[in-house]
Amino acid sequence: MSAFVYPTSSGGGGHTSTVIWSVDFSAVADHDFKSSGSLSLGGVTFSEENASGQDVFGVVSGELVIEGGASGGYYGSTFTAPLLACDWSDLMALTETGAYDSTKKYVWRMIMSSGSPMPSTSGYEGPFLGIRRNKATSGMDCHLGLYQANYRAAKGGTTVRDNARGNTGTSTPRSFAVAYGQAGASWLVSNSDLTDSAALAGEPINAGYMKNDLSNTGIGITPVPDSLDLANAACQGYFGCLSKASGSAFKYQRVELHEVG
Repeated sequence: MSAFVYPTSSGGGGHTSTVIWSVDFSAVADHDFKSSGSLSLGGVTFSEENASGQDVFGVVSGELVIEGGASGGYYGSTFTAPLLACDWSDLMALTETGAYDSTKKYVWRMIMSSGSPMPSTSGYEGPFLGIRRNKATSGMDCHLGLYQANYRAAKGGTTVRDNARGNTGTSTPRSFAVAYGQAGASWLVSNSDLTDSAALAGEPINAGYMKNDLSNTGIGITPVPDSLDLANAACQGYFGCLSKASGSAFKYQRVELHEVG
């Protein structure tokens, strides 16, 4: 589908956004990632990471369910969290031009099921998603996560900015998105189901730039160069969760990718 981004559909002159890929898990047959590590979703192959220690990691009755059975982190040099990842180039092959376009912005959105819980305030757990080139290197992972009572916007490695949910207008988020293009990045959340909504819908938890600069721990910094570089063959889209032993069962309804411009 295509949707007007700005000013409005009646205002004329704005850029359009197109959902170039999506998966609704209600249309996906049951699948256990613990026994079979990859699955085609919307015509794109996703592979699991760190599934074996979880109590549940699979598509169950129309939802993707990840239930914590082992500690799984995503920070610094520890990347043991359960997640699904695909090659970014496979997503870009579905665009009109069949390739990444550096003049456009890409919005990677994850929508949790209505019955998915908020994370426990004891220990670290919570859903996340992102676009990464190198998860351990600052400036190369546009990541948004939820843990305990906080949001975490991250750029890779130990470069993060945390924001208490209570400091925002979105205290019980259901939709999460990261947007990236021309080195500009934003991290968006919403209490609502934003299925097929405007690409940049939601509340911006953080906005700024991505840059490979290990000395700068801020999120909003000068945009030179475009170090995430979505044309790079190593880039991936991913989604999953921080997990813990006897943790919550996080339930995923839909994931979608918008191209803006």
